[in-house]
Amino acid sequence: SELRAALGTRTEAASAEKALRELISAKGDVEYGTTLITLAKAEPLVRRAQLLVELAEGVVRPVH
Repeated sequence: SELRAALGTRTEAASAEKALRELISAKGDVEYGTTLITLAKAEPLVRRAQLLVELAEGVVRPVH
């Protein structure tokens, strides 16, 4: 909810919050799990991470 609040009225705020929540919920299995994560589980997580990186880049880089 802090991310969404920080993004304010940006159109990506809701999707960014959802992406971050999903990444955080998968963290335990990915980081501490005893089995490898499958490609089917990893691909959507990578897409969510990419979404957040692109959003962050858009926030910190001025538009010319």
